[in-house]
Amino acid sequence: MLWRVRTFPDFCEPCLPSQIERPPAGNDWIHEIKHDGFRLLARRGAERVRLFTRNGNDWSQRFPLIVEALNAIKATTCLIDGEAVTCGEAGLADFDGLRRRRASLRLRSGRA
Repeated sequence: MLWRVRTFPDFCEPCLPSQIERPPAGNDWIHEIKHDGFRLLARRGAERVRLFTRNGNDWSQRFPLIVEALNAIKATTCLIDGEAVTCGEAGLADFDGLRRRRASLRLRSGRA
């Protein structure tokens, strides 16, 4: 039996939002709300999780809670294209708060 090993690329171009007048309609479309944060590609390989910016910079050390969440997913590999967001007291995205804390090794998690 021939086994083919597929490798996951470390980095690929993220899907970036584009402005249009009206969103497309129909059952074939899924829409996401645009949050004000950092676009990240979260790549979980068999050995580790890495977080990449849209320019290919590895920010895994800056967002350990995201790395922890990816490690909890019951999958050997995955690639998630999304936005890293922090929320203020009112539950709204707080980009300035995210920028102030991005160099921190630990964002608040709500845990003691």
